Amino acid sequence: MGDGMTKKVDVYLVSSTLHFFWALLFAYTHKERESQLVFIDQETDNPLSFYAMICDVSTPFTKVSILLGRELKGWKQFKHRKAQFVTIQNIIRSQTIARVFLGNDRSVLGQFFIKEAKIHNRACLGCYLDDGVFSYLGREASKKRAERYIDAMLKKMSYGFWFDPPLTIGASRWIDELWLMYPEQRCALLQKTKAIHFLPNKHALMSVGSFAKKILKAQNVSVQQIDALDVLITLPNPIIFSKIPGYHHAIEKLLLRLKQQKLTVGVKYHPITGNKDVLNVQKMGAFVLPSQVSFEMILPFLRQCLVIGDMSTTILLARFMNKDTKVVMMKLGEDRYSQQMAELCQNVSIEVATPDKIVQKIQIEEA
Repeated sequence: MGDGMTKKVDVYLVSSTLHFFWALLFAYTHKERESQLVFIDQETDNPLSFYAMICDVSTPFTKVSILLGRELKGWKQFKHRKAQFVTIQNIIRSQTIARVFLGNDRSVLGQFFIKEAKIHNRACLGCYLDDGVFSYLGREASKKRAERYIDAMLKKMSYGFWFDPPLTIGASRWIDELWLMYPEQRCALLQKTKAIHFLPNKHALMSVGSFAKKILKAQNVSVQQIDALDVLITLPNPIIFSKIPGYHHAIEKLLLRLKQQKLTVGVKYHPITGNKDVLNVQKMGAFVLPSQVSFEMILPFLRQCLVIGDMSTTILLARFMNKDTKVVMMKLGEDRYSQQMAELCQNVSIEVATPDKIVQKIQIEEA
């Protein structure tokens, strides 16, 4: 800086597309700080596609690095992580870090990074990046005996008793602040931690949109195709909807009704589905977006589009990023989790409706 002052350093530890989106948005928002990016817990042969792209485009990050080897198991993983600990220590010793942002504090590498940053600078803050639904409904798997005790003890014995298995995402002792979309809705286990309510910055969103255009172009998707959508249906992991009785039929019925209304409908599968159209939605006239295009990169271009989702973070994001976007939770079950999600959605002004009710609403608005 021209006045001789040194910018405070923020490091973003990214392990998912959502965490990358937040990192990009916050880095563009806080230009008065130096932002660095570290991709953690990445598979060697299949890291987040953003890593390859980010080297070829302009971003707000002054440094970008990656820690691979997530796929390793047992002794190989232990040795690899020990080597990565040295890499992390070298990153930290070369500078004074003010904040470390982390979306998944179950990560051994993530906790180690914050621990070392705090040793080097006692004032360093561990900041949790909103991980979506888990922030508000909690993560039940974290309470299971195998993870809570057996897995946790193995990690403590292997790496050190500094490892702290959280009862839900964001609840480990290394987190000082929670950066959330809806802080007042955070789950009970996160209530005692300081919460920061961040708000969308329009200029930062425009910058994210410029980056997103390049991501979409690489996947052969145009902004015009997204802008033309009247309805976008976002689908969860097939493992989830395969367990819901009548899910396929409900989607089929919804798409046929939307087609009758002559609406342009897009369907966004979960990335794990690859190139498979597992529900055969194309046969029903829907435009299938490449599953590998993250929803976060589509967000900046959803304007007059109705976003329909069920129990996923996508609808929370769509409502948060643009209050004018019409968002509906498609409720298909009466189980406890569905009820909790429906209550959360209603609390943040997301309409909850069955597929039939959604179609009725569209028919009334189109009339």
